[in-house]
Amino acid sequence: MPPFTRYDLPFRFERALQPDALRVVATCTIAVNDAIADATNAGLDPERDPAVLLLARHLGRVAAGQDPEAMHDEDRDLRTLCRSRIAALRSADVLIPLVRRGFAHDAHLTKVYRSAARDRLRAVAHALDLEAADYDLRTRSDQGPVPIMDLQADHFRVTIAPERLMPGREVRWLRTATRRGGWEGSATTGEIGLLADIGQLARTLRRTLHLPVAVQPVIL
Repeated sequence: MPPFTRYDLPFRFERALQPDALRVVATCTIAVNDAIADATNAGLDPERDPAVLLLARHLGRVAAGQDPEAMHDEDRDLRTLCRSRIAALRSADVLIPLVRRGFAHDAHLTKVYRSAARDRLRAVAHALDLEAADYDLRTRSDQGPVPIMDLQADHFRVTIAPERLMPGREVRWLRTATRRGGWEGSATTGEIGLLADIGQLARTLRRTLHLPVAVQPVIL
């Protein structure tokens, strides 16, 4: 297996920017500890991590009885850093190299994979002009150490299933009778690198699954 590579997650930065659900000391403490663990696992210094620092400030304010939904001017720089980290992580191509490398039995990398796979499948749905109500994102964790991720729509399914024994079949898609299943025909498979170009993959899905193309309104 290639040398261990550390990957980061956007979750703690998102939580730090919207901590209003953390309203008691106990849940705030858990959030701070989780953020410290994620920063450490990513190879970063928690003492300098903007999400850890913001969540720690929030804990102190909740412990002092302050309004957990209040905004504070002194947090502006940390909030800016959190937004920058989220943007960088969202734009980074983590999923493809991570799946090619392999990460079974590594809890932190499994979390990174799960987050990145959901983001990529959501991008596929958007490229196919699906609204949030038109599809489900589901995780299957009962078929081995690596979760299988599904995009389930009413008449098709796209799956990310990292393959260590048979690489090159990590992405597959097929038509279904309903959102919950009922396969119609055989699945088509491809290498994880197909997810590098979402637009091209969407065109392939439309062609092979016989999906309709959204009609663009004509402006007169």
